[in-house]
Amino acid sequence: MSAEERPHPVTNLRLYGLACLIGGLGILLVLLQALWMMSRQQASPTLVTIYICIPLVAPVIFALLPTRRSVDLSTRYEWHWPVVYLTLGLPAALTLLCLFLVAVNHDFDHIAGVPFFLGLIVGGDLGRLLRCLLLRRAAKTA
Repeated sequence: MSAEERPHPVTNLRLYGLACLIGGLGILLVLLQALWMMSRQQASPTLVTIYICIPLVAPVIFALLPTRRSVDLSTRYEWHWPVVYLTLGLPAALTLLCLFLVAVNHDFDHIAGVPFFLGLIVGGDLGRLLRCLLLRRAAKTA
């Protein structure tokens, strides 16, 4: 494959944007399965509400915690690097796991930890995406 045919490296902004899109679609799929394919006894409204709130609250909590690495707009990753596979593959894999477990168990309440973990992953990606957008805006104004 020549240099012209290879895909361009992915930036942090695009990487976390794609991860949020994949994770957000996964959250919607699990939510649809929990709400429309199960009765109220199998999908507690309280747990479903918490599940919806986790990706929205997680960026605020993660912003208050210290981090080991900062998000930099100039960082670029090749598409075949493990960080890209992990960032994009983890939400997809957790979504498939959640859908499978809910379908097999016919109960959202007993496996709620896995969807909550998916919500935390998506919330972390959303926080990094917001940080990238703020850095990009600050770079444009400076």
